Amino acid sequence: MIKFLIKLTAFSFIFVLMLYVSIEAGKFTRDRARLSNLETLSKSIQFYKITYGSYPLSGQQNNVSDLLYNEQIVFGQIRDPLFLSSTVNLDNAINAAYSSYKDFTQRANADTIRMYFDRLKVGLLGYFNLTYETTDSVTTIVQDSTIASNMVSDSLSSEFLNELITYSPECVITYSSNPETDSYELSVCFESDFFSSKKKWDGGNDDNRYEVGNDLRLNTSIIIDDNNKITSSENTSIIK
Repeated sequence: MIKFLIKLTAFSFIFVLMLYVSIEAGKFTRDRARLSNLETLSKSIQFYKITYGSYPLSGQQNNVSDLLYNEQIVFGQIRDPLFLSSTVNLDNAINAAYSSYKDFTQRANADTIRMYFDRLKVGLLGYFNLTYETTDSVTTIVQDSTIASNMVSDSLSSEFLNELITYSPECVITYSSNPETDSYELSVCFESDFFSSKKKWDGGNDDNRYEVGNDLRLNTSIIIDDNNKITSSENTSIIK
């Protein structure tokens, strides 16, 4: 039984580690795409400025991505990779696998094991017309199984897997321009731990978002209400 517990604990640890690596890999991939999108949008906006003499207007009714696409400056609408990336499908599969595995470990408690063991024992003894007696072996099996369940549950209680994968409403591209100062700013939100530190060292005034542009003092922040709906200032465009 000890070997079984060791194997079960090792399997649980490897399973959780694989989930964590897969989740972080998906976040890293999407953040790389965000950096690429920002670079493409920024260069396209500058090209628009050279062509038309001013930066594209921003605001809640203006979508700079659609404008650049309609002007054939970019060859596809640029959106946050959370709405396009295939890594989201992988995360959904991880959600399903983790949910099933967590449900299994939670069901593997002493009462459940005792109930199924007693049913099995009564059925077998009844089939062979023997007398039902509670033995110490039942208690031993239940205790060992409960220990195994607790060990697995402990391995699943890591901070990075306390909850299933969720996506922040902040994962959108925001754009703001100011015709009076002839300036613009773009910003995105990073998910991965690897890229998160960049938000504080980009030279902008918003430590929650990564900003690029020729005036990082512009306001591209967003507000999330109680229903997880996002809003922004009147002069900021949100690109989903």
